[in-house]
Amino acid sequence: MFRTDIAGALPRVSGALAGAGELVQAQSLAVEILDRAEDVLALERDWRALEDQCANTALFQSFAWCANHMAFSASRSDFRPCVLALRHNLELVGLLPLCVRNVHGIRCATGLCEPFQLYTELLLAPGIAPVEAADAVASVLRNLPADYLHLGQVRDDGPLAQCLRHLRSRAVEGDVAPFVDLTAWPDFDGFLKSRNAKTRKNLRNATNRLKRDGPLTHRIAAAAQERREIIERCHAGREAWLQRLGLTSRAFREENFSEFLARFADARATGVEILAMTLEHCGKPIADQWGFVYHGCYYAFMATWDVEYESFSPGRLHLGEVIRTCFDRQLAVADFMIPGVAYKFTWTESAAPVRDHVLVLRLRGHLQVHLWLGLLRPAAKRVFGIIPARLRGILVKRVLPLLE
Repeated sequence: MFRTDIAGALPRVSGALAGAGELVQAQSLAVEILDRAEDVLALERDWRALEDQCANTALFQSFAWCANHMAFSASRSDFRPCVLALRHNLELVGLLPLCVRNVHGIRCATGLCEPFQLYTELLLAPGIAPVEAADAVASVLRNLPADYLHLGQVRDDGPLAQCLRHLRSRAVEGDVAPFVDLTAWPDFDGFLKSRNAKTRKNLRNATNRLKRDGPLTHRIAAAAQERREIIERCHAGREAWLQRLGLTSRAFREENFSEFLARFADARATGVEILAMTLEHCGKPIADQWGFVYHGCYYAFMATWDVEYESFSPGRLHLGEVIRTCFDRQLAVADFMIPGVAYKFTWTESAAPVRDHVLVLRLRGHLQVHLWLGLLRPAAKRVFGIIPARLRGILVKRVLPLLE
């Protein structure tokens, strides 16, 4: 028999998941498990009010993002929402949007909008301690219809990370999310002066070389059709980049990923504001980036650049214009999110540690968490990473799905 410290630490709750409306009392907080779409959507008013209270609210746990994803996934037979709502005296004070998915025959509770969300976070009202929330959530985890919990891209500085540490979760992968705190400078010019002199010179030289051959302009898409074109170019460019390196990603392996992205061209359809931008040389797009604007933060979601202009570092040049645009719009943060690749650090030294966390809920999840996710998968990914790109391209469609 397998025994884990994690499972042993969780209070047992009798009975199976009763469905929407089930309340389990834990100290002063009651936890409600909502597993029907209509009950989740019925939280809209309280959900949005909680977002406004929470300084840590991430876009990907906002009502607009989650409702959009649920509408998009409504026809999928394998999609099952499982949202944890924390209440104090009937008032909604915490929210962890999850879903339950089947992973190789084992049930996994993960972020509601996976694999299309870039952060997982717990919305928690001021005055509610993460440890108290963790104790409340622990009392119902065994009621989830899942064998283990796998939460991706959890920022170390958020309340969810504190909760998971209290629950003795296991961090299985890590990265960093570069960002710029725009409030530290009065304007873009002040920010630019903070960059390394050599870096500024290199970027200036690349800009001047381009301008010698024609105008270099930065354009912000104003119409839905313009935004749609940028979204499509970014998707195609990113997909081509992955293929060149012999890589893939969970999102790009979803057949309907491009269809999901296309929804955001019209904010009226999703309720999510986007910012789509292009750097053009002689009227030709040489770099594109688009992302989301939410609660004073720009989330850089996807970018691409023309490989013919690689020697000019178009991605680095464009990122500077993106930051300038964020200053112009008086945003507080420009979040470049994971991965923490080199070109992002041209413009910032700040980065938030981000980790995946896993937690065993039932015996069936033990092997998945400790043997596969904890040992075999990281080793397999390391081996895969040193294989030549051409061979990776041959193996990627057959092997990487097993590494999820």
